[in-house]
Amino acid sequence: MHFRTFLLVFLYLIGVGDTFGQIKYTNHDYTSHIKSVRFHLTNLPLYYPIVGLGGEPGSLSLMFDDLEGDVKTYRYTVIHCDVNWEPSNLSYFEYLDRFEEGDINNFELSYQTEREYTHYWLYLPNRDISWTLSGNYILYVYDEDRDHPIFTRRFIVAEQAVDIIPRMTIPADVYKNKTHQEIDFDVKHEGFEYRSAKNEISATILQNGRWDNAVVNIPPFMERGDRTIDFNYQNKIVFEAGREWRQIDLRSLRFPSADVSAIQRHDDGYYVTLLKDLKRYGNPYSGYNDLNGGYIVENRDFNDDELTAEYCKVLFQLYSPTIYEDKEIYLFGAMTNFQLKPEFKMAYNDQLKSYVAAPVIKQGFYSYEYVMVDKEGVPDFDSLEGNTFETENDYTIIVYFHPFGARYDRVIGVKTFESNR
Repeated sequence: MHFRTFLLVFLYLIGVGDTFGQIKYTNHDYTSHIKSVRFHLTNLPLYYPIVGLGGEPGSLSLMFDDLEGDVKTYRYTVIHCDVNWEPSNLSYFEYLDRFEEGDINNFELSYQTEREYTHYWLYLPNRDISWTLSGNYILYVYDEDRDHPIFTRRFIVAEQAVDIIPRMTIPADVYKNKTHQEIDFDVKHEGFEYRSAKNEISATILQNGRWDNAVVNIPPFMERGDRTIDFNYQNKIVFEAGREWRQIDLRSLRFPSADVSAIQRHDDGYYVTLLKDLKRYGNPYSGYNDLNGGYIVENRDFNDDELTAEYCKVLFQLYSPTIYEDKEIYLFGAMTNFQLKPEFKMAYNDQLKSYVAAPVIKQGFYSYEYVMVDKEGVPDFDSLEGNTFETENDYTIIVYFHPFGARYDRVIGVKTFESNR
């Protein structure tokens, strides 16, 4: 047996994958002192981290802050996953060029801020780590000990072997016409060969880069004679339309925006009180440009966004004379990782007649929503925000290919588009 083949088999048999057994293969934070984790296409802070195999589109940027303020050694690696976000049966030798792991050597200390922090950043691929295969990937950041995870983030490396042609359509279910959005699409595969579309090809659809409500593992509906794979289902690829996201502007603490009721400066930092929000269920549609749940870090009081932006304790208030028994209310958006996180859980304040939460977030421009959660943990966005079919959302179609006998899932096409175009 060739030595390289022997080594790969040996590593697999001794359970090299168990090294990462303690992590979650999703976007997850494992420690509370790491804040403002952003992972996106370089120079495009609102774009989901999808990079082309071979460099088009270009590199990915990672940024985060350590609120403990000292300098630490953080390391990282990337893990190839299958279509279901489980580690694939590949050794890193097979999907990485150069090294298995690297150090995050780029950092600077904040200055002129009430709360000190250390800002770190990383670009991928780089001279330490580069990938050679398409597919789903996890970026795993840890301290000097690989068994101590800091955070994980999903990203996708895509080939452009097929063309994707999406269409927005009226939902087949008439009861969803005013509240939902339905998607059909075709995959044109001129020059790309496969044996069986139904057995080898599938698709996943993301709304605004979210995995919590993604429609996954969609098989083709049919194959057509013009080298087209048809994904035109009825009432299958359907999303709640939601509303344009709420927004707050925290870019200046000297000249507060209209969203802000009061700003107080204390020994331990800034405290910002926002105006009370109202429930939007049943309200007519109101269109405006938003960030689709995302946020950007920016400081208009000083020149350096990343190093002079303050971390503020921000009081959100959702006015509600009614207390929802057996329900919980959460803030939700990219600032919460599109997850129900404890620090964004709201409590009812009798004096304010409102649900309130005061998370610590960095200066910037944020979009967010409120979500109601029942005792089984099922999120309900409609009761507080409502749904209107006119809402602009970004959708991303990811096409996977797993030929017979292959050991990993390729990503052969990606398309992102706006619902109202």
